[in-house]
Formats: sequence, C-alpha cells, structure tokens
Amino acid sequence: MKYLIVLLIFLLLTGCVNNTTIEKNNNSIIYNYNNKDINKNTTITINNTIKNDIISKKNIVKNLSYKILSFGYWGEKEKRNYYYYKDNKTIIVINLGEKPSGGYKIKVLNITLINNTANVYYRVVPPKDFAITVITYPYIKLEINGIYKVEFHEVR
Repeated sequence: MKYLIVLLIFLLLTGCVNNTTIEKNNNSIIYNYNNKDINKNTTITINNTIKNDIISKKNIVKNLSYKILSFGYWGEKEKRNYYYYKDNKTIIVINLGEKPSGGYKIKVLNITLINNTANVYYRVVPPKDFAITVITYPYIKLEINGIYKVEFHEVR
C-alpha cells in the first residue's frame, strides 16, 4: 500500500510519462522512464529512509483546479508574477514582460497544493510561425478557491 501511495505521488509530480518501468528491491523503488520533456533514461530512486517523509500528512500533494479570468498581450511592461486575495479566492497573475512580437503564450501546466502553498507550473510558448512584429506584454490571470501563499515555477 505504501508503494502505491509513493507511486501516485510521483506520477502527480511528474505528469504523464512514457515507457515507465518500476524496479523494486529491498531498500528502494527505482523509476526508469523516457519523456520528451525530461532527459532520456532518467532514473529516480526513492529510498525507504525518505519514503515516510514523502507520505507524511504535511507533504500530501493535491492538484488545484483554476479558472482563467483573463489573458492577452497587453499586460505589464516588467516580467513579474504576483498574487492577491479577493472574496476567499487567490488571484494569480503571470506577466511575461516585454516581448518583441505577438504569438507568445503562457501555458499553465499544473497548480499543486503542498503545505498550504499553491505551486503554479507554467511554460512560455514562443510563436511557432510568422508573428506580427509588434511589442507585446503577454499575461494571464487565474483564480483558485481558497487563500494560499503562491510560488511560481517556469518550466523550460
């Protein structure tokens, strides 16, 4: 049962993976997987000595749902992320700052709750094709239910 909980937490933290193999021996669980966003053949080992820390009540990971309030190309000039509270909700704002053309997007990958802190994982997606040459300021504004401290994590 403990190994199942560790596996579920691991999958929540890493998202979908391809070609995953799991090896179990007396002192550790070893995950081998290939993923296009992670270096090939990455191996992660979770030892029994730290397994109990991962499963402790303080470190339970929960995915939070969110609502997009607004997004666009005319945010703030400076790259900065911030949050504030309104009506028992946490409002999250991600500003990319000045970009040299249109077509830049902010893709929110996941928002997880760990120790009453909402961790926002996002990726900046540059334009794939020709984009208009105009200075833009891409932003996105999100809302989550509850009052949380927020940490931002740009995934490259």
